[in-house]
Amino acid sequence: FYVTFGAQAAGQFSGKTTFYNNGEVRKTDDRKLQIRHFFNMFIPKTGEEGFVLGNHLGSWDLMARYRMKNDDELKAYFQWPWEDGSGIGKLNGFDGLWGIEYRSSRRGFVNGVVLEYLDFTNQSGPLHWDPEDNPGTTITEENHTDGGDNYYNNMNYNGYAHYGMSIGSPFLTSPLYNRDGYLVYIDNRVRGFHVGLMGSISKWVDYRIMGSYRKGWGTGLLPRATPVDDTSMMVEALYRVPYVQGLNIKAQVAFDKGSMYGDTFGALLSVSYNGIFNLGKK
Repeated sequence: FYVTFGAQAAGQFSGKTTFYNNGEVRKTDDRKLQIRHFFNMFIPKTGEEGFVLGNHLGSWDLMARYRMKNDDELKAYFQWPWEDGSGIGKLNGFDGLWGIEYRSSRRGFVNGVVLEYLDFTNQSGPLHWDPEDNPGTTITEENHTDGGDNYYNNMNYNGYAHYGMSIGSPFLTSPLYNRDGYLVYIDNRVRGFHVGLMGSISKWVDYRIMGSYRKGWGTGLLPRATPVDDTSMMVEALYRVPYVQGLNIKAQVAFDKGSMYGDTFGALLSVSYNGIFNLGKK
């Protein structure tokens, strides 16, 4: 029986940000890089540059794994996201990725099963209000609220992504899919589940099936009037050619259906070889 516990933390800082309004440049922030910024990333504190320097986010991670006497494994795990202190203190309710997985040590009709549930709808509540951020307000500190986490988005940087694709979870619609070029996550208040199944039909044929469903309500700052959803599925078959070790033929069929991405369909056929081409004599 194994237990793994830890935390992930990531940060963006420095760089130049250009803000637009109706296609025209409104302002440009050029954040000069200094050596002390690297140290401030590890010890966030209040100061002239805002509550913390840059964009911070991460997750709490826990995984428990039980290996049976026949070497089969059963895992249960979660990842709790955070964007600031409220999320680190787990004030964001049931938000997170929750999963359970079974993996067999032997080939069989079912070699592995995974079931995951993801919920990003709490985000520490819909509102964020700090009297210190609003000089002259008559609202007292007792009315301080630490909500509006707005996962993966930040007021100074584009959405947390790699070349427009979401990092960590594909359940958040990546900014790459925004047809208007808006470089933020427009649906980070999502809820959904994922199921995966793999196994062997025969000595030479393996299969894999994956299905997901998700529903999005926009963001806390810009909620959708009508929610969007998506159903995705992929079926894969792998044929290992007899008597030619390492030669595989794989076929995949996949589709999306719903208002989040639209209705799409794709198919793939591939031939691969894993081994050594020996064209000479021994």
